[in-house]
Amino acid sequence: MNSIKKNVIVIGSGIGGSAISALRSSRGFKVTVLEKLDIIGGRCCSRERDGFIMDLGVHTFSMSGAGPLGEVLRRCGIDDSNVISWSYTRNPTQKLCYQGKLIEYPRDIETLGVSREEFSRVMGAVISMPREEISALDSVSLMDWLSSLTSNQVLHNIFAYIAELYFIATIWQASAGEFIRSMQIQAQKRASGYPAGGCRVIPQAYLNVLADNGGEVRTNAGVKRIIVEGQEAIGVELESGEVLKGDIIISNVDPGQTFLKMVGEENISGDFSEQVKNIKYTPGAYVMKFALKKVITREKFIMYIPCPDVTDYLHRLEEGEVPEKVNLMIPVISNFDPGTAPEGHQLIIAGSFPAIEPKWDAWRRAVLNSVKDVFPDIEDHVLFIEETHPGVVGQLMGEGGAVIGMSQTIDQIGEKRLKQQTPIKNLYQVGGEAGGWGIGTELAANSALELNEMIE
Repeated sequence: MNSIKKNVIVIGSGIGGSAISALRSSRGFKVTVLEKLDIIGGRCCSRERDGFIMDLGVHTFSMSGAGPLGEVLRRCGIDDSNVISWSYTRNPTQKLCYQGKLIEYPRDIETLGVSREEFSRVMGAVISMPREEISALDSVSLMDWLSSLTSNQVLHNIFAYIAELYFIATIWQASAGEFIRSMQIQAQKRASGYPAGGCRVIPQAYLNVLADNGGEVRTNAGVKRIIVEGQEAIGVELESGEVLKGDIIISNVDPGQTFLKMVGEENISGDFSEQVKNIKYTPGAYVMKFALKKVITREKFIMYIPCPDVTDYLHRLEEGEVPEKVNLMIPVISNFDPGTAPEGHQLIIAGSFPAIEPKWDAWRRAVLNSVKDVFPDIEDHVLFIEETHPGVVGQLMGEGGAVIGMSQTIDQIGEKRLKQQTPIKNLYQVGGEAGGWGIGTELAANSALELNEMIE
């Protein structure tokens, strides 16, 4: 590296921002992270309430430390297993509640009318597909690809549900290439899980690396503008009026905020401006977090699918209708980490997505109806329920309350994604809207890993 210690300013402390700050500081750069909120982590943040650790979002991680979240620390020369303790989706393994029938998935798939041969054929196509063939499917919808292999409605419903979990996208919007790429490596790693201490421990681990390398994190430090002179970023001005100069500026804020507001449309080309304006973000989710005064289940993760026809179900959501029962992911957080709830208590999360229309009372009823299908007496044991919907997330994070950021749809995947390198010299993007691949936080971590190799 150049012997001159370059000054890096990172805007935002989400997974992408905190990861790149750790990676850059471990290479000898002087890094300052600016976070507009009083809490770090972006969507991967947590706070405590009455002895419970309450995450804003995320809840489980498809590869835990075996994937890019751990790789960030390993690239910093740190044994990630000594920093983050993971609990995995096993003992018990995940369950599927399909139209009222609870099974172990995928072991008992035949009880739902899917032959073992048909399931193995579809999953075999996923697991064994070469990388070049996967990339060729980036612009093919998951529905088209899956339909070429099977017409089984149960399999269509399950794969559509998994696409919702992965990308908050419908089966006809989701990229088959990105889906297969993500499912393939998840199947290889077999490490889906949750970190002890809540989601917050991941960005905090990255920022601890930053601090150990002499870097700084400043909360309540919103950025008003990125200072651009002659098509080169040279620093930032904070909302307070303070100016910080930097050799490299990295934004973990969504591109709309970064370029149309902080950079200013006058400093970017028409083509790039239109690309930023036309970004499609993921929808939001409606999440209910049940803090219970007793333990009511030993399960760790339940997939809940109540509707017999996924196409009809998703079209109804797109048209603004909220069915009586909705698809849910149900991680029982305190069964992954007992420390997330007081002793003898339990914390259960129920999230439904895409939550498209702001009919939050209807969503609350639908989610509660669905949860009671799985846990009929759950209301008898509630201490409190905390609800998170796109309106809440949008106030904190922007992007209309999007779960991930830029949608990984067939028109925004692979080479069609925004790049980390921007048209402004020394200004880069990182996170769920630039480069990378994968599921949620892992997408953002991969974006940071790629960016780290780009910057000199």
